[in-house]
Amino acid sequence: MALIIPPAVRVLPMDSTDQEFANRSAEWMQTRFFLGQSPDEGSNLLWPSHPGRYRFRELGLVAEPNSVILFQFQSHIIASAALVWVEHYSQPDGQCSGAFWFDPPSVRVFYPVDVDGMRRIWGTDFVFSNVRQTLDRSRYLGFVSQLRGVAAPVLLGDGR
Repeated sequence: MALIIPPAVRVLPMDSTDQEFANRSAEWMQTRFFLGQSPDEGSNLLWPSHPGRYRFRELGLVAEPNSVILFQFQSHIIASAALVWVEHYSQPDGQCSGAFWFDPPSVRVFYPVDVDGMRRIWGTDFVFSNVRQTLDRSRYLGFVSQLRGVAAPVLLGDGR
């Protein structure tokens, strides 16, 4: 499959101090959350009843469909996925005010990329922060070419 430049590339911080991800390692997040190997619905992006759903507490993300989201965890980029849409709930559902919906077959994990790896592609101004960032989409293919240890989820025939 040929890679294309997405409409946008965004960085989405996943707060490791958030109680949902507290005491989790990058490896746990990659295998359990992103590759769907957790038996816990809240800790599994590919849960069968809602594959691709990632609920958020306060703020969503402004990005068009097919934008690539790079997931930041513990000052590393640990995964990516293509955004399908952003859902904003009319009433909060517990602590969540909406959900990101990702295309399950697009999920990828890889050896974590640190700040130096990000700066090689996006320049010396790149920093990890708790702010959602927009990156220069024209540099995305360069980012993909540097990834190592890339893995995708094993999905059932119905895409979950």
